[in-house]
Amino acid sequence: MSTILDRWSRRQILVITDSMRVVFALLIGAIVYSGNRSAPMQYGLAAVALLALSANRFLLAAISAAMAHTVNPDEYLSANTVMPLVGPVGAVIGARSDQLPPDPREVPSRVPGRRFRVPPRRHRVRDVRLPGQPLSRTALGPDHRHHHTAADCCAGSRLL
Repeated sequence: MSTILDRWSRRQILVITDSMRVVFALLIGAIVYSGNRSAPMQYGLAAVALLALSANRFLLAAISAAMAHTVNPDEYLSANTVMPLVGPVGAVIGARSDQLPPDPREVPSRVPGRRFRVPPRRHRVRDVRLPGQPLSRTALGPDHRHHHTAADCCAGSRLL
């Protein structure tokens, strides 16, 4: 993984990997929603879940590699320790939020037994503020350019 992370734009890795995770989540949802319990569907579900977990691991490696560009050097160790815990804790909180007490603002859904929450007006999407300056392609690294080619790699492997 480090070979890829050291050669490609980490910003692009984060965007592409997150997009892949969305596709994998939609595929998993479609497989589960289909209700088909045949062996090929079960193997397909296992394969897509494995791909989703692999993409998640790659994303965590990219975040850790890019962290040196976003965190103060004196806080780097703490941030590198806390960052891998944020995702799983958020997933647990999200999973448990379905079991919150009923809210009078809930709207019935089409799925039996499920209700959707209508957020208060102050939490609407239009209130999200985007940063004024987008990140440049190299803002998160890598710090230097690699100009190695496949021929260079073959020449180096002859020395082994």
